[in-house]
Amino acid sequence: MDSVIKWSAVAAVALLAGAAGKLSFGHALDVVRLFGVRGADAYIYPGTVDGLIYMSSMVLLSAARRQVQAPRLAWGVLVLGILVTGAVNAWAGLPHGIGGAVVYAWPALALVLSYELLMLLIRGAAQQHSETPETQVFPVFASPVTPAAPEPAAAFGGIRSDQVPSIRAIMKERNVGYPKAKEHQAALLNGAGA
Repeated sequence: MDSVIKWSAVAAVALLAGAAGKLSFGHALDVVRLFGVRGADAYIYPGTVDGLIYMSSMVLLSAARRQVQAPRLAWGVLVLGILVTGAVNAWAGLPHGIGGAVVYAWPALALVLSYELLMLLIRGAAQQHSETPETQVFPVFASPVTPAAPEPAAAFGGIRSDQVPSIRAIMKERNVGYPKAKEHQAALLNGAGA
């Protein structure tokens, strides 16, 4: 059943992306041309907004997978991207009145919102995977690698307390999130000599 939910969600977003992407791209192209952007540049502009939305979503997904707090900038960029894509599409529909603005804005907003709902499912699966791997919803999207448990200081040759690496260094070296890195550091400090 989980597989059906997963793939039906992916299929729905893919179909919506095709339809809404075509409509939204055309609306954004009309708006940038209205302001004098021509040629290849006019075709590039719409991608800058979608690129920001995609990039911020990937940063949020990465934070969820690593069990770290997502940067505020990623949330801010995501909200900005959603507002801009909605505004650009609404602007394209304004010549047809308020109703036209709503109709023109809808495909872009539907795409972004459905994509973000899919990202919520994926992020939730990644977080659930890290807590209880046997009950994860989307094993395809979750990392198969489970971070190693903290090793005692003896495994590091009896290091001194002034040689214990920082949490950031442990996160990078062990490829773990903040909570696990903190556990590693605590284990090292407990076993370190004077």
